[in-house]
Amino acid sequence: MPPRARVCFICGRQYMLHSFDIHVVQCRDLFEKRENQKPPKERRSCPQDPFSMMSTQGGQVADMISSSKSGKISSRDLDVLNAAAQQVWSTETLLRCANCNRSFLPE
Repeated sequence: MPPRARVCFICGRQYMLHSFDIHVVQCRDLFEKRENQKPPKERRSCPQDPFSMMSTQGGQVADMISSSKSGKISSRDLDVLNAAAQQVWSTETLLRCANCNRSFLPE
C-alpha cells in the first residue's frame, strides 16, 4: 500500500498525514509573502481549507479531519478530502487565461 498523503489546498502538492498541518501553516505564510510583493490590485487572498467551516460544526466531516490527523482515516475518506482540496487548488490558486481558459500556476 502506498504512503497515505493529503493534498494541500494552497499549493496542490501531497504531504504525509503526520506533517500536513505543519505544511499548511508554512504554505499559507509563503503564499501571503508572495502576494504581499505584488501591487495591491493584483493580490489575491489565500485559499481557505474546504473543510475548515464544516469541521467546526461537528458531524462526519469533523470525524474525517480528526481521523486524518491521527493517521486512522479510511482510504475513501482520504479520497474525499483530497478531491475537495484539489478542487479548491484548481479553482482558487491556478490562474485562468482570459483567451483560452487554460489554467496556469501564478508567477
